[in-house]
Amino acid sequence: DKNGKRYFSYLFNPDAVGGTGEGELQFRAPAGICHRKGEFIVADSGNNRLQRIDENGKFIAFISRPEESDALQTPFGLWCNEESIWLTESGAGRVTQLDRYGNVVKEFSPPEFKKPRHITWDEDQQLFAVADETSGILFMNPAGAIVRKTNGYNSPAGKFVAFARPYAATFDAFRNLYVADYGSS
Repeated sequence: DKNGKRYFSYLFNPDAVGGTGEGELQFRAPAGICHRKGEFIVADSGNNRLQRIDENGKFIAFISRPEESDALQTPFGLWCNEESIWLTESGAGRVTQLDRYGNVVKEFSPPEFKKPRHITWDEDQQLFAVADETSGILFMNPAGAIVRKTNGYNSPAGKFVAFARPYAATFDAFRNLYVADYGSS
């Protein structure tokens, strides 16, 4: 926000949005969040849905699947832009692309996906980096093909160290990969 005081009030004294439950602005194990112009989208993992919330904390809509189809299964990680929402479904071992409003566009379930957690877009490589709790960091193109993966790193001493349970990954401006490895704290 251009108003510095408003920015710092959110950073240091935020008004919490929501509570525990199944209704509007109620969550069970919220796991992922993304922002696009005018709204936040939250992965309400325990309720197997997404919630769209405006920038003032007002409920917009739920995103779930039609009753006659396969339900969202533990939605976890989110990445969004103005046209699409990409989410990981840990319970189904898949990544799902939704349109702007939450309608399913494509689903991807390559055999490498076991428990996908978070997802992020690598603008430089034009790939998604998917942190899979079991398989490591998987690099997926927008067509759903896994083009490479890593399940660990070389320590400064030159020893290979395997990830225990990677939950999230991102790149810095110098193309260094950072991994939040839940299993090794």
